[in-house]
Amino acid sequence: MNDDARESAIVLKDMLKLSALSQLRYPANIVGFVLISLFIFGFRFLFIDSLFEHSHQIGGWSELEMTTLVIMTIDISLLTAPFYASINRFFLLVAKGEIEPFLMRPLSIPCLMALRWMQPAGFVLMLLLTPLCYWSLNNPPTLSHLQILATLCAATLSVIGNLLVLTLLHLITFIIQRSVDADFIYSELYRFALIPPSVFSRRMGGHVLLLVPLLLSASAPAAILARGDYLWLGWQAVGVAITACIVAIAFRAAYRRFDGLGG
Repeated sequence: MNDDARESAIVLKDMLKLSALSQLRYPANIVGFVLISLFIFGFRFLFIDSLFEHSHQIGGWSELEMTTLVIMTIDISLLTAPFYASINRFFLLVAKGEIEPFLMRPLSIPCLMALRWMQPAGFVLMLLLTPLCYWSLNNPPTLSHLQILATLCAATLSVIGNLLVLTLLHLITFIIQRSVDADFIYSELYRFALIPPSVFSRRMGGHVLLLVPLLLSASAPAAILARGDYLWLGWQAVGVAITACIVAIAFRAAYRRFDGLGG
């Protein structure tokens, strides 16, 4: 390992440690985050349960499959939350003109943006809730090793795709140097994640995943987990790759327009 790589690794390690310690300094915020999350997630399960008191299927999905979709939206949300907070904080500092000291560190901007202000409480809550949700299912499905691996791949792609869309929404901040309400737009778009993919035709759902992977970010892993439908993983992988290319091009163009304190 050369000196630059070693220095970057040390800075990254200290940065992650600082992110965790900064969140632990405010235990009341952590408790509030857990309680609000439990309330929201519990309300989703009650909503699904009330719907199936009057119907046996929603968009062709059974109660067990819809519950799996809800669990997947929770997991994706909690996995995205730590990086989500860091990205929002990064662009807030850009809007306030306070980002320049951080840009001088030996780390790439994407790494700094995703990790410097990360709040890892979402990871812990996800690890606690997911087994409880799965065990609470009536007749939980038996999963093959391929199904588990494909679901993990789809969930990872969902998190990456969601963060790419959030970054894309924020990029105008580099140009206008004003705070953009990207987190509100993101949260409104993420509401579509609760729609079962069978509502769309396979071709239409694939096109949605190609154009805006955030809209069906929970559908691909849920379809694999509940139905063993692996085709959604292919659509999702292509969609995230396209979104990554768009964000990379847009990021470079917007960053060139950024006029910080140092010029």
